Amino acid sequence: MQLDLGKYAEDADAQKLSELLTPIAKAYLSDKGFEGAVMAQQVFGGHGYIAEWGVEQVVRDARIAQIYEGTNGVQSMDLVGRKVIRDGGATVRKFVELMRASEVHADFQDQLDEALDRLLKTTDSIVARSQEDPLLPGAVATDYMELIGLTSYAWLWGRMAHLAPDDDFGAAKVATAEFFYARLLPRTLGLQAGINAQAAVVMNFADDEF
Repeated sequence: MQLDLGKYAEDADAQKLSELLTPIAKAYLSDKGFEGAVMAQQVFGGHGYIAEWGVEQVVRDARIAQIYEGTNGVQSMDLVGRKVIRDGGATVRKFVELMRASEVHADFQDQLDEALDRLLKTTDSIVARSQEDPLLPGAVATDYMELIGLTSYAWLWGRMAHLAPDDDFGAAKVATAEFFYARLLPRTLGLQAGINAQAAVVMNFADDEF
């Protein structure tokens, strides 16, 4: 029996990619689900807390989703410490290659390329700095989760806008993508700046200073 090493390599890469994306799917999506539920509650004003509308139950249920797997902070720590640093960022680079290989709406290509470059640069920085600073992964984990989540969404919205049909539904998809790229994706700039800050700024407090 001949061993197909090429197929094995593909399977191994797929396994690593699924492991990288698992904490992102669990934490980032449930975080945004809760935020969406709270925003829906705001539409009702003070009545958003009234049980008859049902929205307050949605908020409570969505909040529970954030702690099913040991809290999303733990998922963020897992992402940085066990999935990114473990292989020196190699799987993140493969994920970025996959996103770059996809065709997106032309209006968003340049912004997506910049976001992917930002993700790679930040990932490389975390991998390099963590060799000298064991406190770094814990200090940057939550921000890095948000960074890779927003970047992934930028890719997905670019894809959806590209594939949107030429009708009202498709126009709404493109308009939503425009909103995302104009108002949400720029948050990655602040996240990058926070991640680049010294870990000691947040991690070196003595117990009695909290």
